[in-house]
Amino acid sequence: MAIPTQWGSLVRLQARCSGVNAGSDRHVQPRPMARPVAARNRNQRHKCQRMAVKRHDNGHFYGRIGRRGLTGARGQGVVTRLQLPASGFTLSHLSMRVSALFACLLLAACAKPHTETATVTQGYEAVEDGGYLISPVEARFLTGGVPRAEVDYAGGEDPGTIVIDTYARRLYFVEEGSRAWRYTVGIGREGTTLRQGGSIGRTAEWPGWQPTARMLRTFPEIYGPYAGGRPGGLESPLGARALYLYRGNRDTNYRIHGTIDDASIGRASSAGCIRLFNQDILHLYAQAGRGTQVKVRSQAESLALEGPWMTDINGNALPDTPENRAALEAAQAKVAAEASSG
Repeated sequence: MAIPTQWGSLVRLQARCSGVNAGSDRHVQPRPMARPVAARNRNQRHKCQRMAVKRHDNGHFYGRIGRRGLTGARGQGVVTRLQLPASGFTLSHLSMRVSALFACLLLAACAKPHTETATVTQGYEAVEDGGYLISPVEARFLTGGVPRAEVDYAGGEDPGTIVIDTYARRLYFVEEGSRAWRYTVGIGREGTTLRQGGSIGRTAEWPGWQPTARMLRTFPEIYGPYAGGRPGGLESPLGARALYLYRGNRDTNYRIHGTIDDASIGRASSAGCIRLFNQDILHLYAQAGRGTQVKVRSQAESLALEGPWMTDINGNALPDTPENRAALEAAQAKVAAEASSG
């Protein structure tokens, strides 16, 4: 709303009327609008109603006070009118009405729309790391036994060993006292072919990524668009950290890394090696390093230690129990019913 310059300088909505002292604040100097002398004489009782004020950065109202009221704006394009009496007007009338107006405007400005706060699981909050802000993991991706946990461990590996179970989609970091940290992982096509372990030969923070020649040759439709690679950062498929699996001095091209796709954790996906939530790879990276031994379980070892597993309708690995089987059958029946009705 453009304010004519002739309306005068910044003032508060206070005035000094005939016979009424508006105060001694020397910064408050209302200026009546220029009017013919005859008009001013005919409307002497309303002269206090004719002044102009501008909006200041501190939130003062700007507009014009006239016989029909106060018109102006509290922001772009929002017009407000305060009705004033046509006669018997005094400074107290103006003060009360302006105060009421400001109270309403202040309440409206301070009011915040009601929004539901998303639930954030402890340990999976937003993280600032290396100049990047990692988003929190949505609660819907952290149901059941997906979140990392320190658990009893029945395997026979030495403390400090990483154990990967591609069948149960679990990764363990073995601790002292038959304990271990358990993480849920996503397994890409490359990860499903991982049968042998090794050791961590290299580590990287916010690593860049480039598909190997084998990946380009085997899955050109997936990796072809990324032949030039991706720099490290929030768009890198390796996420916030990467642990590179070596056998001897040779890079196996298998990686344990973060992800840019939280929905893939716990699932068998079309691409990638062994991926974790970025919050989980940060946690694992703080414990493992170069020289850490990596064990890959066989299917027999997985069955013996984890029991049989199944995949639900969304591709998540779950223990193969009667309850989970019934839930899968119900979900499949619902999908079939929706497809037939559609």
